[in-house]
Amino acid sequence: MTMTIRKADFSLEELTENHKNEIPVVYIPVFEDHPWHEEFECECGAGPYSLGCQREEDCDEFKTGKLFLISSNDQKCYGCGGDLIETLRPIFTADQVIDWFSHALNSPGFEGFAANRFGKLVGFGWGYDFPTDHPAQTGSTWYREAGQEILRSGASPKKCFYHNESGTLYAHQRKGIGTSILRQMLEQSRLAGHDFITFRTANPAMVRCYEKAFGLEKGSLVPSFSDPNPNKRQKWYIIDLKLLK
Repeated sequence: MTMTIRKADFSLEELTENHKNEIPVVYIPVFEDHPWHEEFECECGAGPYSLGCQREEDCDEFKTGKLFLISSNDQKCYGCGGDLIETLRPIFTADQVIDWFSHALNSPGFEGFAANRFGKLVGFGWGYDFPTDHPAQTGSTWYREAGQEILRSGASPKKCFYHNESGTLYAHQRKGIGTSILRQMLEQSRLAGHDFITFRTANPAMVRCYEKAFGLEKGSLVPSFSDPNPNKRQKWYIIDLKLLK
């Protein structure tokens, strides 16, 4: 039986196989929107390329020039030099997202929650036991290398819950949805016997969401190490559950 938690104007329920076809409908627009702008990439893998940001004034990616903007039809890829108009493709497809979600769902220690508002899925969050037997440098997350960094930080990867994904559609943000999902995952992590939660992000708003969810002061959560994958600019964070209220 799926657990359902009622809030003021939304509800949370455990993620299951029944959600797999809904997840891409929320996942893709979340990460194509501000602040990620992960819209397109070249067939060579270079990117992300973006059509721009409508919230320029608070978009660090746009202000610092980190976004590779699509500005003309004859634009060349910075990676392979090919014509973008011929080689550009969406970063995410529904089938990819379903595969990622299904893999997570079948990972040891999976915990995940869906947020529903007005009868529709509007937010999600999931994670699992930090993989400690993962081969080196496979996929975008280098678990073995990250596990070594976790050990150097004084935590045990075997006692870590890895928060893998989280997001809320922009129109439904600032309603407490993301914070509620994180709090519920915190409780489930404690019940499962984890000592730490670890996650990676390049989004300051996501860090602040964690601080709110866990009752931490603004700015108190600092990165533990940089992502070992040189193609990623995320920072990893480790939260000791014993120090939380």
